[in-house]
Amino acid sequence: MTLSFRLKIYTVLWFAAVMALFTAGFTIWIRESAITAYRQELTVELNDVWRNASLKPNDVIDNSNWEQFALVTDSAVAFFNGDGQPTSVAETSDFPQEAWAGLLSTLANKLPVQGVDHFNSITRLPDYVYDNPSGGHSLLILSRAFEFPTHERGHLVVIGPLSRVNREIASELRILYTVDGVALIAFAIGVNWVVLRGLSPLTALIDGIRSVEWFKSDRLEKPTGPAEIQSVANSVNSLLDRIDQGVEWQRRFIADASHELRTPLAIIAGHANILRRWGKTNESVWEPAVRNIVSEVGRLQNLVDRLLLLSRLESDFQPATTRLKRQDLQDLLQQLREDARVLRPDLTVEAHVHLTERMRLVMGRDDLRQILIILLDNAMQHTAAGGKVQLMVNLENGRIRFTVADTGEGIPSKALPHVFDRFYRVEAGRTRSRGGAGLGLAIARDLVEAYGGQIHMVSEEGHGTTVHMRFPPATEEQGDEES
Repeated sequence: MTLSFRLKIYTVLWFAAVMALFTAGFTIWIRESAITAYRQELTVELNDVWRNASLKPNDVIDNSNWEQFALVTDSAVAFFNGDGQPTSVAETSDFPQEAWAGLLSTLANKLPVQGVDHFNSITRLPDYVYDNPSGGHSLLILSRAFEFPTHERGHLVVIGPLSRVNREIASELRILYTVDGVALIAFAIGVNWVVLRGLSPLTALIDGIRSVEWFKSDRLEKPTGPAEIQSVANSVNSLLDRIDQGVEWQRRFIADASHELRTPLAIIAGHANILRRWGKTNESVWEPAVRNIVSEVGRLQNLVDRLLLLSRLESDFQPATTRLKRQDLQDLLQQLREDARVLRPDLTVEAHVHLTERMRLVMGRDDLRQILIILLDNAMQHTAAGGKVQLMVNLENGRIRFTVADTGEGIPSKALPHVFDRFYRVEAGRTRSRGGAGLGLAIARDLVEAYGGQIHMVSEEGHGTTVHMRFPPATEEQGDEES
């Protein structure tokens, strides 16, 4: 079901429901108004007959103006004595004859006894229903107490057939229902036009979206419709821009990964060929070839591990909730310092933790170790013998700051904005033997951001490099585990 069809059908159904409620209420009002008006006519008729009969009691009906009223109301009039017996009855020619069957006896039983003492009150008796070939019909009956010339008290009754009122009501309702039907049809036609016109910019936008070929960098033309449609078009174009960026990033990623994989694979293949040709007879060829193959396999394994870690960071990585204490950080930095001294005894490696005992960091120990190893490894690779590497932790502006600083060769200013990009390597002064695949800093950045932190690098060629990481300290609600 299309949006256009739903808008049309729901709007028309809503209008029809409102119109049905209005029509139902108006129908009740028409019926009640008609019956009330008819009752008022019968009341005037009853009072006139009663007044004339009281003035000239010898011939109570002939001396009244009853016929003038009866011709309008199609009614009948009857006098009942105190015993409930009819003493005088008159009717118009239009009064239904079949209604008399059982009517007088029914009225005699329903006349109010107390009414004979209330000459100024008019009582409406229960409607009398009679049958004729066209179905059931009702009579509206009004009664008023009356005193005969013999001082006997009885009742004057006026009987009006509601069939006349029902015909008037039916006529008015036919007009009302006809107007409702015409209004509903006109409304449906108008809704169809309004919806089609209102959705035409959206339809044009959909056609434009269908015609876009994102791999050709097509974009939607800015529509001239409502602001909402323009906003949708701008959002679609922004989405296409992000898709282009993602595709371009994926293309570069695949190209860079392929390049990184191709070199060690080529080295392995080359040494394998050497072994195949001369390795069986020449031991001096066999040993370095195997050593180089093992080295390149290790490099490949490291590259694959880092690619998998990057993929995990982007998809289903769940930050740990371990609360690291000051002593945990102190132990970790001391361990890293000892490892660094073993690898580079020609460097001065320092580690300092300046935090209070109550300070906690919500972070996985292995994740923090991974970050610091990456930064420490970079610092040691690019710091000459006799240089210094510092590991420091302190509190700065309410956040826990980690600092890894070295006195190495530094990084050119033009390269600093890209050092955390994947597969990016600063070419100057960095050879394959010292440089990795360009994934370490990207992994460090993603891990830092996964824990709500920020990472920033400051460097100057010839004066070393400093990396700052800032993390929010643990609150009382954070972390459920103590390391």
